[in-house]
Amino acid sequence: MADHLAAQGDDEVVLAFDRIEAIIGHLLSLSMQTSFAAWTAAKTAPVRCWRAVGWRARLEIKGRCVRFARETAAGDG
Repeated sequence: MADHLAAQGDDEVVLAFDRIEAIIGHLLSLSMQTSFAAWTAAKTAPVRCWRAVGWRARLEIKGRCVRFARETAAGDG
């Protein structure tokens, strides 16, 4: 996932659950589909990976997608 995000030219990317599953090669767990913390908790390996390449994630449950935004230089992205 981090490689995919690192290759993006835009500052924001919205990925549907099925697109994320295709990128990572497996189904998202129920917690990844329903828990905001699963996408923002810096202690988890997936979150550390995309944060390492400068992205933050925001789960959009109703849209069954995740909005990734590039972090700003100030770190408030």
